[in-house]
Amino acid sequence: MDNSKTVLLLLIEFPPLNNAGVYRPMRFINALVENGYTPIIVTIDNATYYKNFPHKCDVELENRLPKELIVYKIPFNEKEHQNIYKSSYKSILNIYFSTGELIEKTWKKNLFDSLPEIIGKHKPLLLFSSAPPFAAAKLAKSISKIYKLPLLLDMRDAWCKNSITPVASFFHYYAKMLVERKCFEAASKIISV
Repeated sequence: MDNSKTVLLLLIEFPPLNNAGVYRPMRFINALVENGYTPIIVTIDNATYYKNFPHKCDVELENRLPKELIVYKIPFNEKEHQNIYKSSYKSILNIYFSTGELIEKTWKKNLFDSLPEIIGKHKPLLLFSSAPPFAAAKLAKSISKIYKLPLLLDMRDAWCKNSITPVASFFHYYAKMLVERKCFEAASKIISV
């Protein structure tokens, strides 16, 4: 494998999940392969998708990906996922005082525990991440900084100005705006529509 042409892709939304967020990264992966690059995918494991999004899974999507594709599927931390909603107190705190996404809290530890081996083995040229979920951009920013990888962010939707998921308060909006700015500043390049 030519490490000078290896790209690490952090994709929270990836087949078998079937929603709008998987299609542009799938086309990007196919374009990378066609142009001689080796994409290394880091994503959520199938069991987590089927447990949390059973009505949005389509195993046939995986057949549209290159056969030689290297994919690391990392599970959620189920204990952390359950603890967030264990008490009404924690649920209220999460709804009204959290500025992040649940997926970041439940996947980060397992993801970061797996990365040294993946990055050490493949030595990627750069890191690509596609958002939303916007936790992908936040996680990618941290990974880029830790491993000194140039970051290419693919922003498929607006973030702090996203009207589909309104913010709870001006504080939440301001916090999202600051995180968005930090992610954009950390990126070497940004793709947007």
